[in-house]
Amino acid sequence: MKYFTAIMAAMLLAMFQVRAQYIDAAGPQVERQGKYLVVDGQKLSQDTAAAMIGRELGESFAASWTEASRKYDKGKDLLISFGSVTFAGAALITAGAVWLSNYDNGTCIVGPGPFITVYAGVLASLTGIGGLIAGTTIYVKAAKRLDSIADMCNTPSSRPVLVLGVQPHGLGLSLNF
Repeated sequence: MKYFTAIMAAMLLAMFQVRAQYIDAAGPQVERQGKYLVVDGQKLSQDTAAAMIGRELGESFAASWTEASRKYDKGKDLLISFGSVTFAGAALITAGAVWLSNYDNGTCIVGPGPFITVYAGVLASLTGIGGLIAGTTIYVKAAKRLDSIADMCNTPSSRPVLVLGVQPHGLGLSLNF
């Protein structure tokens, strides 16, 4: 009797078939290049990208994209400008050191000029390094946020949807998640 019950249970389970297949979403491929969104190789303007993100993910993500792209630009500008300040400070330190080394200490009295030049160079270099740290922080955080939003555009919706009827690959019941 045990064998008969097991065989009947196996036959009953064999009548139900469950098939699964991975269907690649045929949606556009979205990636980020700088502060721009690129969809299937076409670079979108900031307004078009925000509108597309608003449609796909919601208005809060569109506002977040706009804010992150603004911060991305700000971080880039800070890196460029404070990099120049750091370079100018290093040049002033070098000029003051050369000025000091060219004095003949036996015949000339060293005035305050080379010391003021070195002091100004040190101040400029320290200011530049601080600005570079701030610019790098802003730039990297904004780039990470832009990347995460672009990745969300490539990820299909996480809401499960049960569809009965015509499917892309035939008729039947489909659970998409």
